Amino acid sequence: MFVKNLVNVWGEEKAFDYFGKLSENILQYTSSGNGPINALVQEEVAIGLCMTVNAVRQINAGDPLKIIFFEEGAPSSMYGQAIPKKNENNEAVKEVFDYMIGDMLEYMFINWGHENCIKDLNVPLDNYPEDIVYGDMSNDTIDEKERLLDMWIWS
Repeated sequence: MFVKNLVNVWGEEKAFDYFGKLSENILQYTSSGNGPINALVQEEVAIGLCMTVNAVRQINAGDPLKIIFFEEGAPSSMYGQAIPKKNENNEAVKEVFDYMIGDMLEYMFINWGHENCIKDLNVPLDNYPEDIVYGDMSNDTIDEKERLLDMWIWS
């Protein structure tokens, strides 16, 4: 998400150049949303690129962290569900889909998310920044993610 935002703002060459230089100071890139915040709390690193909600929860638990956003905006990602057309009349698929976009989604946002992107569901969280400027996440697709990951050379 961080790379995609900067690719959209700066272009691929500048964004990848930046992350190449940044990587010299990165302990590790994780696929886990909690990895960077755990390393911060354990004082293994001084800076972590993580989801805002994870940092806020650690602050609320008493950890002395400070949240700083890129001037170019905070990256974000919107996930969705869909039923393949050939299964749209399958009652079992509909039942699972209804659960995923109903009770399960609400449970996930209450327990792990925060951004209020679900209509009529407000999930308050103490100390959550209110005036977040979000970055340019246009073309945030699975294909684009895979394309950028294929270009990624740091690990």
